[in-house]
Amino acid sequence: MKSQDPNTYSNIFSTRRDFLKTASAASAALAGGLATTEAFSGNAQESASPAEQCSFSALPPGFIYLNSGTEGSMPECVLSTLRDGLRKWASDPTTSYETDQVLGKHQELNREKVAAFLDVGKNNICLTDNTTMGLSMTLMGLNFRPGDKVVTTNHEHNAIKSPLQVLQERIGIQVETQPFPASETLSGMDSSELLDTLFPDSPSLRGAKALCVSHV
Repeated sequence: MKSQDPNTYSNIFSTRRDFLKTASAASAALAGGLATTEAFSGNAQESASPAEQCSFSALPPGFIYLNSGTEGSMPECVLSTLRDGLRKWASDPTTSYETDQVLGKHQELNREKVAAFLDVGKNNICLTDNTTMGLSMTLMGLNFRPGDKVVTTNHEHNAIKSPLQVLQERIGIQVETQPFPASETLSGMDSSELLDTLFPDSPSLRGAKALCVSHV
């Protein structure tokens, strides 16, 4: 095997180092365009009004997306804060979760604030990951017995329908489904009229244990 000039190795490694530096810079720029976007949004936000700073600039012009959960869009100010938080968390996850004043766990404080807002004790507040989880925990945790009636509507999310189906199969509860009023009728109703429509004093619904309505 022919020996190679040591300078050749030096040239190769130098070239690789240069290549890696270039590749790293390109990868950083391509991975979502964060650096470029931030530099752009940072300059724009300095001169923009508060409303413009928190606009939904990620959406196409004139596009309105009403789903505020799951895959819903977020305004630029939230995206910017989220990006900063993710970077900080990624650099030191354990410290971020345990002791960071902003990113750390604040469940006790959050429960106290929600309890004060609702004028109840802190132990009456349970914070869940999302509404689906909260509904499942509530419905599966109630002391239903065989034959208990539960009233719901024909416009419910699976977060209500699925737990009720499980309780129906496991325990034998009766699920009574009421038709939700049409939008033109609903718009003229107050809360009492809506309750009377969904839960009338009829033999089939009398004595029901719960009324489950999540329709918005």
